[in-house]
Amino acid sequence: MATSYPTRTLRELARVIFARLVGIVVILVVVVAGVLAATAMSRWRYRSRALLLAHPAPPLGPLESAASLRDRLSLFVVTQRELIQSDYVLGSALMRLDGVPFGPGAIVAHDKKRWYGVDAVRQFIAGNTERMARARRAVSVETPGGPDVTFTQAFSIVVDWDEDRSCITPPGDESRAQAAERAQAFAECVLEGYLIRRASLEIERAKQSAEFAVSQATAAAKDSLDAAAKDLEVFIAKELKGDMLLVQNMLGGIGEMGFQSLRTEFQGEINKVDARLAELAALRAQIPKVTAAAKTPNVVVPQSLLEANPYLGKSLESIANLRLQINNLAQKYQSDFKMLKESRAELEANIAGLLDELGLMITQEAAALTARKAKLTAIVEGEKTQIAALAAKAAQYKRKKDDLDAAQAIYSKRREEALAAQSAQALASTPVDIIVVDSPTRPDAGSPHRPVFWLNMLISVLAGVVLALMYAFLADHFDHSVKSIDDVEDHVGVDVLASIPRLGRRILRAAPGGEGAGPSVALAPQAEEIFRGLWASVFYGPGEAPRSALVCSANRSEGATTVAVGMALAGADAAALGPPGMGPGEAEPGRVLLVDFNLRAPKVHRLLRLPNEAGLSDVLAGGADLDQAVRRVGPGRLDVLTVGSRADRVLEILHADRAKEFLSRLQERYERVILDAAPANLYPDARLLAGLVGAVVLVAHCQQTPREALMVARKRLQVDAAKATGVVLNLRKYPIPKFVYRRV
Repeated sequence: MATSYPTRTLRELARVIFARLVGIVVILVVVVAGVLAATAMSRWRYRSRALLLAHPAPPLGPLESAASLRDRLSLFVVTQRELIQSDYVLGSALMRLDGVPFGPGAIVAHDKKRWYGVDAVRQFIAGNTERMARARRAVSVETPGGPDVTFTQAFSIVVDWDEDRSCITPPGDESRAQAAERAQAFAECVLEGYLIRRASLEIERAKQSAEFAVSQATAAAKDSLDAAAKDLEVFIAKELKGDMLLVQNMLGGIGEMGFQSLRTEFQGEINKVDARLAELAALRAQIPKVTAAAKTPNVVVPQSLLEANPYLGKSLESIANLRLQINNLAQKYQSDFKMLKESRAELEANIAGLLDELGLMITQEAAALTARKAKLTAIVEGEKTQIAALAAKAAQYKRKKDDLDAAQAIYSKRREEALAAQSAQALASTPVDIIVVDSPTRPDAGSPHRPVFWLNMLISVLAGVVLALMYAFLADHFDHSVKSIDDVEDHVGVDVLASIPRLGRRILRAAPGGEGAGPSVALAPQAEEIFRGLWASVFYGPGEAPRSALVCSANRSEGATTVAVGMALAGADAAALGPPGMGPGEAEPGRVLLVDFNLRAPKVHRLLRLPNEAGLSDVLAGGADLDQAVRRVGPGRLDVLTVGSRADRVLEILHADRAKEFLSRLQERYERVILDAAPANLYPDARLLAGLVGAVVLVAHCQQTPREALMVARKRLQVDAAKATGVVLNLRKYPIPKFVYRRV
């Protein structure tokens, strides 16, 4: 159609639907059957639901309104959705469902229940990513009114479990019962894992809250402590430097920081150094004695020497071993034995090393003590200002140290008080409690949550209707065949003279013949009115009435010959003005002549059951007389000129001058002449004849002849100023039922 869908009338829309009703029904049946088969073959899904309620443990305080409490509970419910669908809860639930034993890292909840540790759950998740993805799709949290509702304190944990057909073959009631059982079991595991995880997170949150509260309460004391420690550190780095050890010794040995006390302390240190130097001198004097004693079997070294240098003990032990070895060798061998000589030489070397070590040790310690004595003597004998400055530094250091100790004591006391208060507050109240209103339900094995058969069928019917209508309108849109009167007038640009329904062989019927009549053929009653209207549209229209008309089609098998015969029979019956029985060749008003000019595929003689021995081709070729070639049909005033026996001589028959002269002769003898010609788009016959007649009738097969073919035929027939009178829609179907057609 040329018109777009929004401008179509309701009757045209009904025509599109009913014209393709078979395709619409097929598409609808296929879609519904496909969805029904997919629904029957799909896995059944079972739903288990647990209802929980968020309840505030403490009563409303004086500053908390009902609205603020509702907001607090709503925010809590929103956060629980993320917790329930977390990796830990889903992974631990799958582990519990599989019966995985608790490992050494299991946690113990407040109600003495054991559960999986975080590390074990992480290890399980790493090896079961696909199961975790399926579990996340299966678990959801619902609130009354949908997921966008925030002001609620009730929520449900929902588990949708698919039927596993691989574990039980063939699937049936047993696999569905198992799926229903697994749905409830997994919902229970998710609920248990959620409650335990929430409890552990609440404990951790309480600890963090307590730490934060304590840090806030002890902030001032902590600042004072940090300031005192920083002050002491800066004083030590800038003021004391290398005098730190001297100051600590002074603070540890005396109580008063007066000059005399310091002097007395330093003098005591000098005396200690002198005493140690005397001891070293005595040790130095003992070295010759030790050397002499070393040549005896038993060597005794004073304990003071062994404590001063551990190397002495090792040397003495080595000397003793060598002496024992020498004694053993002396009993077996002569004094000039090589090994005996080597052992004695090694003994002498060890004794020399021992003496050198003793001398070096005494020399180093004596030098250190001498330097210390010189420094102490310089301090004691120095000016009083130096000693006073050192005493002032010591006093200042002691004061800062006392301040730091006091700040530390205050901070510790404040922290203990804050911890005690926070613990008491935590024990007094818990923000929100979770109450399990309904435990996970056990779904019925015979009533799955999915699929919903009636819903799938409704969706399939709607989808099938939409697809079928899309098919119908798209097929009609891309179908370029002429389908209606408006279609012809909009695209071809000519009027439709008649619309002939599909009557089959009921157009022509046998009729009783009169005296001298030819073969008895007439129009069927249901076709008489249609062809009489067509005759009137062609010959009784406005303006000068044409004497002749050409009937042809654009392509083959469109019924042009049948239309020409029907129009001729209707015209002969309607225009019978003179008395019948006059002989051929007499100019008789109202007589109609039907000429079969279809030299390619003549059919007129077959439809009217006439002989084809002599006809048009014989007359134009000069082999027969016109009066002998014309045949009368029935009792009416219709004469027929068949194609004849020489139809193969097309060029000779269609010679322009000869054809024009012949048509002039016919129009002199007959009031109306109808020519049946070959298809206009296939042969030039109709194009040559169109300029010789007064009207042209194009016959189009409804829903078969393309619009483009009809337009091309119209252009061809307009050559030589010939004007196409109109189009006949032949073999038209009326797909709309009558009871619908009358209402649209």
